[in-house]
Amino acid sequence: HSCTPDATLASAAQAMQQYDCGALPVLDNAGRPVGILTDRDVCLAVARRNRFPAAIRVREVMTHDPFTCAPGTDLAYALKVMTACHIRRLPVVDPKGRLVGIVTASDIVSAIGDAPESALPLLSGLAAVARRRTQSENPGETVSPH
Repeated sequence: HSCTPDATLASAAQAMQQYDCGALPVLDNAGRPVGILTDRDVCLAVARRNRFPAAIRVREVMTHDPFTCAPGTDLAYALKVMTACHIRRLPVVDPKGRLVGIVTASDIVSAIGDAPESALPLLSGLAAVARRRTQSENPGETVSPH
């Protein structure tokens, strides 16, 4: 599922709810990803702007020019990109740059479940993604084990 840069936040949020997803790739007319819109982007935009979600265009708040990978990309390399870029979703594109899928942190966890012994480096990388994301969202805040 995806949306266009001209879609409204209201319609994008409805799509996220309908398809039970926390992010939508934002595609141009040729099906190439030009951005990513997350549920967090929607919430922050509504909180920070004095406009209704139906009056805010996706292009105003999406993350532009997302990192991508090819269908044959090694999972460990994809995780390195996700870790280095502090992202939890990586669009997968064909040789023409058209979206064919998305690799998510959840996908990596599922793949690790099949090979626990060899998965330790991937688990460490996944933990780093989560840690960095939490730190960037809550600078100075610590997480209690309680």
